[in-house]
Amino acid sequence: METRYSKAAWRPLGDPKDEPSIGTPRVFIIHTMSGYLMGTDSFFRANGYGGTESHFGIGGNYDRPDLDGAVLQWQLLNRQADAQFAGNAYATSVETSDGAKINMRWSPKQMEAIIQLGVWWCKQTGRPARLVTSPDESGFGYHSQF
Repeated sequence: METRYSKAAWRPLGDPKDEPSIGTPRVFIIHTMSGYLMGTDSFFRANGYGGTESHFGIGGNYDRPDLDGAVLQWQLLNRQADAQFAGNAYATSVETSDGAKINMRWSPKQMEAIIQLGVWWCKQTGRPARLVTSPDESGFGYHSQF
């Protein structure tokens, strides 16, 4: 299993091995930043792996034009990122930029980046590309789901 996504800018928040191993993650959870890609990056950097962080961040059309669809990777795929409480031990977290606006759609570039990352994740983990209906399943989920 590859633990770094080649289409992402690698932006570790410290030594990735400082966080617990999760082995092969089983749920790909999509979150919203309630903000912007680089603002979220700065927020995560303030406390490194000692605070809240995600595995990936994806910029949208609220960010600079060059960041729409850009992917940042803050943590290795097989290490814990603290973005989903009990799910930290088994999930991959993906933060999406929304310009701090409620109920905003992803931009076309952002959507394409999410799809490409999701396909890569399925290939790396061997997990299905389906919506999970319980925390015990494998596949895709979203922030407020459980």
